[in-house]
Amino acid sequence: MKLSISTRLFLGFVIVMLSFAGVLVFALVRFQSLGTRFQQLGETYLTLSKVAVQMDLTQESRRMDTLRIRDLNDSASRDMLISFLRSGFRRVLWEKVKYAQTAIDRAQKSGTLSPDDPWTVQARERLRLIEDLAAEYESKSYSLFTVLEKDAGSDVGERFLELNDIDRKLSRELRLFTNQTEAKIKQLMQTAAREESSITWGVIFWTILVLALAVAVLVISQISLSPLTILREKLARIAGGDYEMRTGISRQDEVGMLASSIDDMAKSLRLREKEISESGDKYLRATTDLRRLNSDLVVQKNFTENIFRSISAAIVVMDERGRISNLNPAAAILWGTTLKEAAGKDISVLKGWERVANGREALERSMAGGEAVKLDAVALGEFSEPLVDLTITPLKGEASELRGVLMIGEDVTERVRTKQLLIHSERLAAVGMLAAQITHEIRNPLSSIGLNAELLEDSLRKRDDAEASRLLEAIQSEITRLAEITEEYLGYSKIPSIKFRELDVNETVESLAAFVGVELSKGNVTIKCECDKNIPLVNGDSGKLRQAFMNIVKNALESMKDGGELVIKTGSSGGWVRLEFIDTGKGIDEKLIPRIFDAFYSTKEEGFGLGLALTRQFIKEHGGSIRCESVKGKGSVFTVELPVSDHSGGSPTG
Repeated sequence: MKLSISTRLFLGFVIVMLSFAGVLVFALVRFQSLGTRFQQLGETYLTLSKVAVQMDLTQESRRMDTLRIRDLNDSASRDMLISFLRSGFRRVLWEKVKYAQTAIDRAQKSGTLSPDDPWTVQARERLRLIEDLAAEYESKSYSLFTVLEKDAGSDVGERFLELNDIDRKLSRELRLFTNQTEAKIKQLMQTAAREESSITWGVIFWTILVLALAVAVLVISQISLSPLTILREKLARIAGGDYEMRTGISRQDEVGMLASSIDDMAKSLRLREKEISESGDKYLRATTDLRRLNSDLVVQKNFTENIFRSISAAIVVMDERGRISNLNPAAAILWGTTLKEAAGKDISVLKGWERVANGREALERSMAGGEAVKLDAVALGEFSEPLVDLTITPLKGEASELRGVLMIGEDVTERVRTKQLLIHSERLAAVGMLAAQITHEIRNPLSSIGLNAELLEDSLRKRDDAEASRLLEAIQSEITRLAEITEEYLGYSKIPSIKFRELDVNETVESLAAFVGVELSKGNVTIKCECDKNIPLVNGDSGKLRQAFMNIVKNALESMKDGGELVIKTGSSGGWVRLEFIDTGKGIDEKLIPRIFDAFYSTKEEGFGLGLALTRQFIKEHGGSIRCESVKGKGSVFTVELPVSDHSGGSPTG
């Protein structure tokens, strides 16, 4: 089987790489063996050499100490030195011998030394001889110390001679052990040097051989790939439009096949160019049509985009997972975000979405059921404004598959407000008619009944009938209460026109506080004014504002049956004067707060539901607003805001 060019090149490259790897493995194995020998030299022989030197020095120190004892003539000094040597004369040499023997044992276990090696056998015999001589030397030394302490004159000389004889033998063996160890180290060093030289020459030889092999592979590659230059020139001429030149390569390998393919490609390109030339007009017309269609699509896209951005409805586009993909400027304003902040995120990123009741359920229902869901008058703000009609409708593809969701929001705050004002006006008109009828039908008869009751009481008082007088007082009390009801309804039906003038609300508040202070104190309620002396003037009717504030104060008093504190604060900011009525009463249920300003709605058993309705009516006629915040069981805060006077003397509402 004939190998391809790529296979031959690959095999040549593999052979070169394997050859280099063989050289590297050879060098690593041999150097590792050499390193092992050096490690043996360091761990065993150098350790034994060091121990031999230490034993020789130890024996030399003993010899010098023994000679010092012999040369001392002063018995007291000699006894002191003998006592010192006896206490410190340990078997140091014996310990060194044991350490050397342990090193030899460790080398045998690791395979560094063979138990049958002549050097090992000789070293062990010499260490045993050194150990015996050292023990004998220490025994003779202790005997000499004993004789010297007893001061036996004739015996001392003989013992010194015996000790010297043993010392000579021990020193000789120590020198022989040292020489034996150093000779072994020298032998190992010479062997390692010869082996290192052998490794070096071996690496050089094999490296040269591998380099020669690499050059051979390179030459073969160059010969195999040389026709590629001709093929490159042919391709360049084909790229320039010349399809007539032939490669002239007739090899049977991949290069020959490539050359044949290039010749065939040139022929095909020549035919294709002819076909393209013939159909050029057709393609030109198609290109022109495509450009026109593309231009129309761009115009249509810009038109749709302009509508999307300029429409007043707030439009939010989501994908099939409910992630925001686009929104128009109206939606950005309504939901308090931008496309950059919201793109790719869940709908919960829209500010105010958490206030949309059943919003998540409506979104999921629209995505699952494929039907539009509408939520009417959804309150997005903290104080129930703005009010928005939301329509959530699915976006479907050609096969009715879900492609996204469209949420359209329309601000209906003004529409709902106008409707509420209309309902409120109708209620006021009904109250006015009812009040007029009550005034006409009941007021005058009540006056007559009251007058006759007074005359009857005077007559009965003359007769001294206590029981009848008590019954008449009860009748008059009920007549008075009915008269007050008719007066309240009458006042509601005949609200006089407001006369605007510049006034200081601090004066109105302080005057009101002084007026109701006595009544409040009877119910254990204290009133305190915290007025900002620098607030600007407002345009308003002092009497109507006083009446509005009085209704708020009465509500506060009625909520503090067991006593408490009422604080009235004034201040200003941003062109508005602000008043806060803060009480410590029983508070109002959060669910009831939106209805407390409606006419005929009251949370009190004896109330008529007109006080706060009148208050809101007066405040709105002054161009202001009123709101309530309350915590059940802790108290309420009524906040009134009035526009600052424009120094024109007219109505702030125009």
